[in-house]
Amino acid sequence: MDSSSEPMPPRSWAPQRAWWVAAAMAVALLFLILFWSLGAERRALSKMREDDRRALYTRQFESLKLMCSVPPVDDALRDRCHDQAEFLGQFPECDGSCRAVIDSILLHPTR
Repeated sequence: MDSSSEPMPPRSWAPQRAWWVAAAMAVALLFLILFWSLGAERRALSKMREDDRRALYTRQFESLKLMCSVPPVDDALRDRCHDQAEFLGQFPECDGSCRAVIDSILLHPTR
């Protein structure tokens, strides 16, 4: 009898399936971490005392208007204005006038 004529045992897919499940879980975990970190500033602002948050909002808004009211010529300053506008938009105190200033900054591309 030729040993090559014997049927081969079925190949197990369990190791490959386990690898794909582990990879999918790792990707899902990374997305959860990213999603959680995106709300970190908003959570920190909501935990602040209202008076402190309003004072911070006022300083940030005045700084944004002063520094970013004229379109910056430097990319670093443009990026800073963009980041500061996104941060300011997370404050509950950000009203219509605040949104107008933010929109004027965020509608300009950073690069």
